[in-house]
Formats: sequence, structure tokens, C-alpha cells
Amino acid sequence: LCLLMAAQQKKLDLVIVGATGFTGKLAVLYCAETYGNKISWGICGRDGKKLEAIREEVEKAKKLAANTIKVIVADNLDRDAVAAMVNTTRVVVTFAGPYWKFGTILVEECVKAGVHYCDITGESPWVREIIDQLHEDARKNNTRVVPFCGLDSVPSDLGCLLVANEMRRVHGCDCRDVTLYVGPSVGGVSGGTISSMFNLLDRPWSQLRSLLARLADPYYLNPAGTAGPPVPANAGLWYSRAAGVFTAPWIMARVNGHVVRRSNALLGNKYGANMKYGEVTAHKATLKGFITALVIAVVSLVMTVLLLLKPVRTVLAKFLPKPGEGPSDELRKRGFFRWYTLATGDRPEAPVVKAKLEGEVDPGYTGAALFAIESSMCIIEQEEALPKQGGVLTPAAAFGDVLVQRLNKAGLRFAIAAPPSGAKKE
Repeated sequence: LCLLMAAQQKKLDLVIVGATGFTGKLAVLYCAETYGNKISWGICGRDGKKLEAIREEVEKAKKLAANTIKVIVADNLDRDAVAAMVNTTRVVVTFAGPYWKFGTILVEECVKAGVHYCDITGESPWVREIIDQLHEDARKNNTRVVPFCGLDSVPSDLGCLLVANEMRRVHGCDCRDVTLYVGPSVGGVSGGTISSMFNLLDRPWSQLRSLLARLADPYYLNPAGTAGPPVPANAGLWYSRAAGVFTAPWIMARVNGHVVRRSNALLGNKYGANMKYGEVTAHKATLKGFITALVIAVVSLVMTVLLLLKPVRTVLAKFLPKPGEGPSDELRKRGFFRWYTLATGDRPEAPVVKAKLEGEVDPGYTGAALFAIESSMCIIEQEEALPKQGGVLTPAAAFGDVLVQRLNKAGLRFAIAAPPSGAKKE
């Protein structure tokens, strides 16, 4: 049963689903602090008492009038309740994962009702299913379904968009190679993220082997017939002459790469039909940096194998955060990230363009909440400035420069910067 605990004369602008989860509550706090009563909005979850407690806590902390935040009780597995909730709002943003379990009915009902949708999933296989099932329906009724609006994959997606636009503006050419360098950052790990990853791996070996083979395709999320050139694996320890740093594997490189390449295809190969995209962690060109990169490369290789083993996951689950848990307030307050994207132009002189992606927030949780709420606000406040396009989209394809500007207004630094001094072309 879906119970709307406050009378509404018109549709809400936004409903935050999964508001009682760790990142969902951060999103509620961010929305209250940044937008307060400037928009009409509500929170949704399965437990009405927990929702009421969050509403009262947040309204008091942010000095909002009572019942500024509407409360909606709905179970994401109850289609009737989800349909009723969806019909109360213009935009839904959901933090309730794993999405393959708690997201499908919600997306289906959003598309049916013409309600725009955002989430923070990193689950490429689930998104592939949503694309196959719902992209055409969403395109026909101009509904924006935009997964990957969290750490996966807003910095990656917008970083590539920034360098591609600048490469075209300044040098008049496509990008040949684009790499995201994951530099210094402080943050934490959420139990929900760990649960989603373990759930993905918890399937019979025959199914898992088939899934891993599909995930290995760099163009896994691309529309049919839009695959590009082979993509380097970026595995192991390397030295990047372009950036002047040692590099090691980045755990989210594969998922983010899927998203960036789908963006390029949806935008008509705006970045370049032959662009190669990759992601790595970046470490200073010092002995300490070399050792750090070496350790990460070795641990990444070992853990890739060990996590495939059910007993290993069972043991790890006893020590890792559970769903609903996450980093402490103290750790999140110390959070920051200093990442950047480098692009080489597809010209003989190989021009280089850099975009910085920086912020004074924990990127995975406080940052993810900020990314997702601002993605939703692109539709609520600036829909007329967005591309007139429905379907299962990406942050860059759906929101583009509008989202870049909103993130910068929110205090982040997503902008073109001078290329690394002394770096050499690869």
C-alpha cells in the first residue's frame, strides 16, 4: 500500500527513493540544505516510521517548516505501490540498490507514466537489460532514464565531455585517446555498494562466466552497430609519459568506460569515432609512487581472482560494512578528490587537453548524493536547456554542460586546466 502522508494539490518536483539508506539519507540532507522549500519534494521507502524520523530530523536540522518534506511509503517490489508513488512526481531519483532487484519495476513504471528517472547504479548488466527492454518506449514518450548519476559515472562521463568539447573548440579535431587519472582522494566504502558487487557475483559459474565475457566487451552498453576500435586493458603497472605518473588499475574503469562509450555513441560520435577511452589510478613519479602503484596492481590482480570464490566473499562479508552502513562522519568530512582527464587529439601534432575533476567531498557517498540530486535538478529547473531526447541515456548525453555548470555552482571544480608541465606525448 502506498500511503501519501500529506495532501498534495499538484505533482511533486522530486521524490527521493531509498531515503533511509546510507547514501539516500545524505541525498535528503543535501536536498534540504541546498533546495529546502524552493522545490516540492518527498522521500520514499518501505518503513514509514524511519521515514518520519528522517523527515523530522532533517527539517529540524535545516530549519524547514514541518511537513516541507512529504513522506511516501512504498515497497519497490510492490508494483501497485510503485505506480502510485511515481504518479505523485515529475522526477524520481533512487538510491535503493541493488538495482537489478529494486530498480526494474521502478524504471518500468516511470517510463509508463512519463516520469524522469535518475539513479547511482554501477550495475552494467542490469542497465543493459533496461536498455533492451525500455529504451525505445522511453524515447517515444520523451522520458529521460538516466542511470550512473553517482560516482559511477558522473566524473568519468563529464570529464570526457569537457576535453572533447575543448579539443574541438581549440584544435578543431576529434579525440584519439582519452584517459581518466584517479588521483589523490579520501572517502569510504558503503555496505550497499559491497552488497551490490557480491550479489552480482553470487550466481552459478556458467552464468557468471557468460556475464564476465559480456562485461569484457568495452562497447557492452553501446547501441547496436556503434562499436569502435579495440580498447587497451590498462591492467598492471605502467608509466604514463602524457601525465608524468605511474599508473595502476582502477576498479571502476570497466563500468565507467561502458558509460563514456555509450555517451559518445548517443552524441553521434562527438568525441571521435575512433576514440580510445581508459581509466587508471595515478601515482607520483617517485619511489613511493612506484611502490604504491605496484602494490595496487598486484592486489587488484589477486582480488580479481579471489572474489570469484564464494568462500572468500563469505569471509569478507563478515568484516565489511553491511547495507545501510558507510563511512563515519569524521571520514566523510575529511573527504576530497583530485582527479583529471587527459585527451590527445587526432592530429599529427597530437594536441593535449586536460580537464580537472575536483571537490572537497567524499566522492563515493557525499559526492554521489550531490551528483544525483544535481542531475535531477537539471530536469526540474533547467529542462528547457537540455537536449530534447528521451531513452535510457547517460549523464553526459542527458544533461551535458548544464550538469557541469550545476556541479561547479555546488562547489566542485569540473573545468578545463593547463596540461601537465613537462609531460611528453605518447
